[in-house]
Formats: sequence, C-alpha cells, structure tokens
Amino acid sequence: MTIKKLLTLFIMMSFCNLAWAGDGKPTFTFTPQKTQAKLYLPSINEIHKNAKNAGITGKWGKLITVQSKAYQSMSLPQRSFEVGKTLSDIAFVVLDSGNDDTPPSKAIIQQAYNALVSLELPANIKAEIQTLKDQLETGKLKGKALRDKMDALINEIVPQIEKDKNPSIRDSGVLVLAAAYFKALYLGARTVGSYAQPSRQQLDMFRWGELVNYFINHLTKKATPEFRNNRTVKNFVRGLKKIKPIVNKKRGEITLGDVKKIARALRLSFK
Repeated sequence: MTIKKLLTLFIMMSFCNLAWAGDGKPTFTFTPQKTQAKLYLPSINEIHKNAKNAGITGKWGKLITVQSKAYQSMSLPQRSFEVGKTLSDIAFVVLDSGNDDTPPSKAIIQQAYNALVSLELPANIKAEIQTLKDQLETGKLKGKALRDKMDALINEIVPQIEKDKNPSIRDSGVLVLAAAYFKALYLGARTVGSYAQPSRQQLDMFRWGELVNYFINHLTKKATPEFRNNRTVKNFVRGLKKIKPIVNKKRGEITLGDVKKIARALRLSFK
C-alpha cells in the first residue's frame, strides 16, 4: 500500500519523478488562476526503492545501524526526528534483507514497534502495530506478507499524523518525514561522494530544491514555537540552508564536490 501526502507548492518539477526515479515523467496539475503544481511526496519506502534502483545504495548496509533509543526521554521534536531516522533505516534494511520470502528479523520488528508507538498515534494504528508484533511472535505472519505489512504501516502512519488537528502533532509528522527523507539523502551523498567519477545521472539526483525549500519554510515559519526553537530542529534547518544553493542548481550543474558538501552539511544531524 502506498499513501502519498498531497502538498500544494509553487514548483516547476516533481521530486518524485525527477529526483530519484530517473527516467519518469513529471506529472503536474495546474490551476487556471496560477502556475501552481501539486507535489505528491513519495513514501519513505519509495525513497529507498528508487535510490536502490539507481544503484547508489551499495555501502548503506555498512552505514546503517538500527539500535534502541530512549524515545520517551526526548522532547517531542527530538523524538520525531529520531523516529524518522529510525524508520528510514528500517525501511532500507527491510528492502535490502533478501528475497521476498525473507522476513525482517524480530529485532528489526521490535525497533520499528518501539519507534512507532513512541509517537502520538490514532488508536486503530496502535492496534495494527500490536497485531503485527503479535503475529510475528506467534509465526502467523512471515516472509513477503510480513514485509508488505511493515511497508503499509510505515506508509500509513506519517500521513495520518500530518492530518491531525493538533498543530504540534502535525509538526511531528512533518519532522518524521523530513528526517526519513534526508537520512536517505545524506547516505546517498556519502556514497556518491566516494565515487571517483559518478555519472551525470547520479549527480543530478541531488536536485532536491523543492523539498529543501518546503521543509525550511515549514520548520522556520509554520511550525509551532516548540519545534521552531528546538535545538535538533535548528541544527537540521542550518544544514538544509547550507545545501540549498546546491540542490537548487539546474540539471547538469551539480558536481562531485557539491555532493561531498551535502554530506558534510548534513553530518551533524545524521552521523
């Protein structure tokens, strides 16, 4: 199951199709009054699948370590950011764990469970998470069915948080998504930055201008003071501002040196 969060932005290209998918064609929906496009953000799992298909995830298995975190001891902004990073890591580990008959390990399921239940979630989603955990432990859910169920849960949860009536919970959902996206961008920059001669297609995959602009705008202008003034959020935004001139470059302009700069700028948030 894939659920995409619809955002209306003043943009000239679709991140989903141009930043990661490679040869897909952008889809625009223009209103009669304004040159305005509707951007459908990809799910966390799509980010990783597209990166894997583009062949830039070869070293990620060595860079990703899914470990326990004391979520409840964190402020809501910090917790949201750490949950996003964890979900991003888990999405890749599940995707890269083998063929469709290979189930995620119990340890990975437990880490996903711990991360998800630390968020403010609707009762039905909490029940689904508990059911998944129970079915794993009793052996009722295995292989591809389990992998698909994990995909569905991760894809469902963030959009539901972002639609919450509580602005603080909505900000939490935005930050979970931002952390998940940019953990992938950071890993991609570290990987491509290590190549002696990356291809032009690989370099152009870092044209994340619309996403960077959106998250900077939300986290500095629209987010609640609880999020705007949080140290974790400020450090993240500082990194986004550093890479903004790079990711807004035109096709064919991003260099190997630029990609290395992206990795350095995001290192504080994702090392």
